[in-house]
Amino acid sequence: MHRVTTMSEKSWIRQAVHRVHTASVRTEFAKAIRELKKISQESSKLRETYYSAGSIVTGSGTSSCLTSSVAFETAEDAPLSARSPVGIDAPQDELLELIQQQQQHLKVISIVGFDGIGKTLLARHVYETLMSQYEARAWVCAAVQGSAMDVVKEILRQLGIPTSTHGGGSLSKLCTNIRQCIESKRFFIVIDDMRTEFWHDIKDAFVGLSGRVMVTTAIQSVANACSSSAAHDHVYAMKTLGNEQSRRLFFKEAFQDDDPTVDKEDQLGSEALKKCDGLPLALVTTARYLQSTGNPTRENWATLCHNLGAHLETKEMLARMKRVLVNSYNSLAKHDVKTCLLYLGIYPSCRAVRRGSLIRRWLAEGFIQGDYICSAPDAAIGNFNELINRSIIQPIDTSSKNSAGGVKTYHAHGMMLEFILHMSKCDNFITLLYDQIAPPPSKIRWLSLHAASTRVVNDLSLVRSLTIFSRAHESVLDFSKYELLRVLDLEECSNQLGDKHLSEICNLLLLRYLSLGNTVTVTVLTKEIKKLKLLETLDIRRTKIEILPTEVMELPCLIHLFGKFKLKHDVQSRRMRKLQT
Repeated sequence: MHRVTTMSEKSWIRQAVHRVHTASVRTEFAKAIRELKKISQESSKLRETYYSAGSIVTGSGTSSCLTSSVAFETAEDAPLSARSPVGIDAPQDELLELIQQQQQHLKVISIVGFDGIGKTLLARHVYETLMSQYEARAWVCAAVQGSAMDVVKEILRQLGIPTSTHGGGSLSKLCTNIRQCIESKRFFIVIDDMRTEFWHDIKDAFVGLSGRVMVTTAIQSVANACSSSAAHDHVYAMKTLGNEQSRRLFFKEAFQDDDPTVDKEDQLGSEALKKCDGLPLALVTTARYLQSTGNPTRENWATLCHNLGAHLETKEMLARMKRVLVNSYNSLAKHDVKTCLLYLGIYPSCRAVRRGSLIRRWLAEGFIQGDYICSAPDAAIGNFNELINRSIIQPIDTSSKNSAGGVKTYHAHGMMLEFILHMSKCDNFITLLYDQIAPPPSKIRWLSLHAASTRVVNDLSLVRSLTIFSRAHESVLDFSKYELLRVLDLEECSNQLGDKHLSEICNLLLLRYLSLGNTVTVTVLTKEIKKLKLLETLDIRRTKIEILPTEVMELPCLIHLFGKFKLKHDVQSRRMRKLQT
């Protein structure tokens, strides 16, 4: 720090000498300020870009959300798919059967799923199929109307009650007006895109009457709250399209033909189909974008799809998909939940992610801090559940469950993963290395290698997390380069790892998470592991390691130990105070 003085305190000669002596320091200080200013400007620009894309135009109320700028799944935006929707027959039949079951009292049915999966389109088809059977009906988009009060006013308007008769009333008064209007009629009300749970504020307008209310939402807790069944058997969870249905929809949009003649053997569009992951809006927007570029060859389309996240940022034909993704991301209120979501970019596309492993990694990275109200592990589980609740990550195999009855494996939608990767790249959060991409940035902190066999010449001393899928160059496996490493996942590394590598790993004193794979050649874990005083998770399930040394049992912070191994006879009675699994 330099003290600023006045002419009365020092002569001009002394000041001149002082300026000469501090010239280099002041130059470095000015340079640092310029760099910080540049980073701040870039971050501000990035934030404005994403928030402007995710902003919601509320405008004036309309009778249908299908003409709103926030209706991401509209039939009018996708005329081809709306005329003969692919894969809608089975869900429509299930909903129609559920709605038409003989039941005199109110039935509320919730349709839940990720934005862009086709909830609005499905609800619209069901609504138009049944509307002639109901005397009173209304379709209201909650995202457009905003509050419960506005939703109720719009329902009243569509029921034909003049605005002047209820304009100044309270919410309860408005609900009474609705009830008086429909109490002797069969009614069908659709509340589309409900983003906050206000059903309990307006349900008095419908409870006890004979009618149907259908709600669409991307939030599981909102769907459960609206359901009229305590067992939630009136919550309909939307599913993505299967492989054949995805292919049909993709090529129907790509070639603007209801029955395109495409040879399945040529694998045209295979990369796009993989990244769209069965999400209808992704399939439609990506197909139209690729079709607009011309030259429909597998190589050309694969090249365009390789960096689809960047195209989401700049291409107008992908704008609808981008708005959906930005809206889902911005719906996460807590910063640490967003960080946990971005961390999923470490995994390859379509890769199953184990719930327990991911939560342990979040904790090892230090993303989540506990307090006296909620411990860090509980907060991490809460963050994971929030991503499920928002339909951002999906369970994969519901038949495979852990001891607590929860699903073990999950994955993020392919297009959401592309969005995550692009955001991570812009923020220099996660660095992915492939053989076919440009050199990584100079400063790397979270590093994931997907079959990257080229030499890495970057400074690796700042890397906090290293995950290797497939094979890596030996320059990456020189663990003496890593000084700040907290997470090391070599479970799927195909390089042979011997005593030298394990000795270097045992010098990573900040390591908190260590997972080794079946390419570890040793059968006995080295005693040097005692240096890892901060290690919380040790996973050797896939290794050939058969014997654990005494030193493992003495690690002070070890909480999770996975593997099939023998303990030496002198450690059989030792107790590990913190060990949980």
